[in-house]
Amino acid sequence: LRQRRHVVLSVDVLPSQLKDRDLSSGILRILADAGFDPGRLEVDVAENLIVQDLDAAKRTLGALRAAGVRIALDNFGTGYSNLYHMQEFGFDKVKIDRRFVENMGEQDAARM
Repeated sequence: LRQRRHVVLSVDVLPSQLKDRDLSSGILRILADAGFDPGRLEVDVAENLIVQDLDAAKRTLGALRAAGVRIALDNFGTGYSNLYHMQEFGFDKVKIDRRFVENMGEQDAARM
């Protein structure tokens, strides 16, 4: 079966999963067993999860990133929005929450 390099699999990480010390090794083992290139996997992690447990996020996401997995910050702007997190983790993609931008054309939002 020929792999299509342009196709990326995207999965969400849940709060309980981020605390699992074996999450990154488990994901990498599954990728290896399936012969799936880690660069074709994108892990989406919600901004509030990172803020809740920075150490767990650094540990898990750092190991995945080192293996070539893409990391996306999801729901940016819904809570504790901090550009520090984007710089600290070096996300491959930032998904800005619709509520954060939907009123940007309105006068009140423009004053933010």
